Amino acid sequence: MTVETIATLRDLCDYVGCDHPSGLSRRMYKDTECGASLSFRLARGDSGLHSVWYHSGDAGRLDLTGTETLLGFSIQTIVEGSEVTIDSDEFIVPVDAKRVDDFIADMEAAAAAIFAEANGEDRND
Repeated sequence: MTVETIATLRDLCDYVGCDHPSGLSRRMYKDTECGASLSFRLARGDSGLHSVWYHSGDAGRLDLTGTETLLGFSIQTIVEGSEVTIDSDEFIVPVDAKRVDDFIADMEAAAAAIFAEANGEDRND
């Protein structure tokens, strides 16, 4: 399934290719050369005034149903052999999937260049 716009938590799961929100970071890690992670922010309570971030490894992800209200998400990576991180701004939903694709491509290129500089080698060798 091709997702053109990410507006819901289900859309985000479909975009990344996982069945449940608990698999978002694992899929992002596995499907990016740089081993990126994905964090997401959900509305908390009925007022919409409060929110909670879920990060890689948060046990609370297991209790999610996928129907919660997604407010935004971010993608980030730590470049091996350096102390450099590459972090997106928060993608506030709805967001065009192409914009996310473009960020991931830029992040991958930047991470590869930083890796090569920090480690004196090409990551693809």
